[in-house]
Amino acid sequence: FNYDSGLHTLYEVSSADYNGCSSNNFVNTDTNSGATTILLKTAGTHYFICGTPSHCMSGMRMSVSVSAAGSPTTPSSSTTTPSTTSTTTSTSGSSGNSLQAPVIGGAIVAAAVALFA
Repeated sequence: FNYDSGLHTLYEVSSADYNGCSSNNFVNTDTNSGATTILLKTAGTHYFICGTPSHCMSGMRMSVSVSAAGSPTTPSSSTTTPSTTSTTTSTSGSSGNSLQAPVIGGAIVAAAVALFA
Protein backbone atom coordinates (compact mmCIF):
# COMPACT_ATOMS: atom_id res chain seq x y z
CA PHE A 1 0.00 0.00 0.00
CA ASN A 2 1.27 3.47 -0.85
CA TYR A 3 -0.33 6.45 0.85
CA ASP A 4 0.44 9.92 2.19
CA SER A 5 1.64 9.22 5.73
CA GLY A 6 0.71 12.71 6.85
CA LEU A 7 -2.92 12.27 5.88
CA HIS A 8 -3.72 8.56 6.04
CA THR A 9 -3.24 5.41 8.12
CA LEU A 10 -3.61 1.74 7.26
CA TYR A 11 -5.46 -0.77 9.41
CA GLU A 12 -6.23 -4.43 8.72
CA VAL A 13 -9.57 -5.07 10.44
CA SER A 14 -12.31 -7.67 10.81
CA SER A 15 -15.32 -7.84 8.51
CA ALA A 16 -17.52 -6.16 11.13
CA ASP A 17 -15.01 -3.34 11.66
CA TYR A 18 -14.62 -2.96 7.89
CA ASN A 19 -18.38 -2.58 7.47
CA GLY A 20 -18.54 -0.12 10.37
CA CYS A 21 -15.30 1.69 9.44
CA SER A 22 -13.86 1.09 12.90
CA SER A 23 -10.15 0.71 13.65
CA ASN A 24 -10.65 0.01 17.37
CA ASN A 25 -9.98 -3.75 17.12
CA PHE A 26 -7.37 -3.84 14.36
CA VAL A 27 -5.54 -7.01 13.34
CA ASN A 28 -2.53 -5.22 11.82
CA THR A 29 -1.64 -1.55 11.47
CA ASP A 30 0.79 0.95 10.01
CA THR A 31 0.06 4.50 10.97
CA ASN A 32 3.07 6.40 9.72
CA SER A 33 5.22 4.83 6.99
CA GLY A 34 3.29 5.72 3.83
CA ALA A 35 4.46 2.47 2.21
CA THR A 36 3.24 -0.76 3.78
CA THR A 37 3.66 -4.34 2.61
CA ILE A 38 1.39 -6.94 4.17
CA LEU A 39 1.89 -10.61 3.36
CA LEU A 40 -1.44 -12.39 3.03
CA LYS A 41 -0.55 -15.86 4.27
CA THR A 42 -4.04 -17.24 4.86
CA ALA A 43 -6.95 -17.90 2.53
CA GLY A 44 -10.06 -15.83 3.06
CA THR A 45 -11.01 -12.19 2.88
CA HIS A 46 -8.73 -9.58 4.40
CA TYR A 47 -10.07 -6.09 5.11
CA PHE A 48 -8.16 -2.79 5.08
CA ILE A 49 -9.30 0.72 5.97
CA CYS A 50 -7.90 4.20 6.42
CA GLY A 51 -8.25 5.04 10.11
CA THR A 52 -8.38 8.80 9.58
CA PRO A 53 -11.86 10.00 10.63
CA SER A 54 -14.36 10.01 7.73
CA HIS A 55 -11.89 8.62 5.17
CA CYS A 56 -13.17 5.03 5.38
CA MET A 57 -16.78 6.22 5.12
CA SER A 58 -15.74 8.17 2.01
CA GLY A 59 -14.54 4.94 0.36
CA MET A 60 -10.92 4.59 1.51
CA ARG A 61 -11.19 0.90 2.26
CA MET A 62 -10.40 -2.30 0.42
CA SER A 63 -11.11 -6.01 0.77
CA VAL A 64 -8.78 -8.66 -0.62
CA SER A 65 -9.94 -12.24 -1.26
CA VAL A 66 -7.21 -14.87 -1.10
CA SER A 67 -7.94 -18.33 -2.50
CA ALA A 68 -6.25 -21.40 -1.08
CA ALA A 69 -3.80 -23.20 -3.31
CA GLY A 70 -5.19 -26.37 -4.86
CA SER A 71 -4.18 -29.76 -3.55
CA PRO A 72 -1.21 -31.20 -5.41
CA THR A 73 -2.07 -33.91 -7.89
CA THR A 74 0.01 -36.93 -8.77
CA PRO A 75 1.82 -36.13 -12.01
CA SER A 76 1.58 -38.59 -14.89
CA SER A 77 5.19 -37.86 -15.93
CA SER A 78 8.41 -36.92 -14.17
CA THR A 79 7.71 -33.17 -14.41
CA THR A 80 5.64 -31.32 -11.84
CA THR A 81 3.79 -28.05 -11.95
CA PRO A 82 3.83 -25.97 -8.78
CA SER A 83 0.47 -25.01 -7.35
CA THR A 84 -0.39 -21.31 -7.27
CA THR A 85 -2.52 -19.08 -5.15
CA SER A 86 -4.94 -16.81 -6.93
CA THR A 87 -5.99 -13.52 -5.36
CA THR A 88 -8.05 -10.59 -6.51
CA THR A 89 -7.94 -7.25 -4.79
CA SER A 90 -10.96 -5.04 -5.06
CA THR A 91 -11.44 -1.44 -4.06
CA SER A 92 -14.49 0.71 -4.39
CA GLY A 93 -14.63 4.41 -3.85
CA SER A 94 -17.55 6.70 -3.23
CA SER A 95 -18.28 6.70 -6.98
CA GLY A 96 -18.94 2.95 -6.85
CA ASN A 97 -16.16 2.14 -9.33
CA SER A 98 -14.06 -0.89 -8.55
CA LEU A 99 -10.49 -1.84 -9.34
CA GLN A 100 -9.22 -5.39 -9.44
CA ALA A 101 -5.62 -6.60 -9.50
CA PRO A 102 -5.06 -10.36 -9.80
CA VAL A 103 -2.30 -12.02 -7.79
CA ILE A 104 -0.93 -15.42 -8.75
CA GLY A 105 1.48 -17.39 -6.59
CA GLY A 106 1.96 -14.44 -4.27
CA ALA A 107 3.14 -12.04 -7.01
CA ILE A 108 1.06 -9.14 -8.24
CA VAL A 109 0.32 -9.55 -11.93
CA ALA A 110 -0.97 -6.02 -12.48
CA ALA A 111 0.73 -2.77 -11.50
CA ALA A 112 0.76 -1.85 -7.83
CA VAL A 113 -2.39 -0.22 -6.53
CA ALA A 114 -1.99 3.09 -4.71
CA LEU A 115 -4.97 2.82 -2.38
CA PHE A 116 -4.65 6.18 -0.70
CA ALA A 117 -3.51 8.41 -3.55
